[in-house]
Amino acid sequence: MKLFSNFPACLENMTIIRPTHLPEHCEPTPEEISQIQRDRLAAVRRELKKRDLTAAILFDPTHTST
Repeated sequence: MKLFSNFPACLENMTIIRPTHLPEHCEPTPEEISQIQRDRLAAVRRELKKRDLTAAILFDPTHTST
């Protein structure tokens, strides 16, 4: 199925994935989400250790309810 017929010709031979709105092509799988979360946790733990911190309070102001 071709969603975008106006894909630039100069990009045809490159290994760039064509834009798509199909979730199975652009959304991470549950396994990938778990791996992303593990990677992020490991990065935070590395930074805490590097700075000799025991704990940190982290929050996402974008997703905080008022």
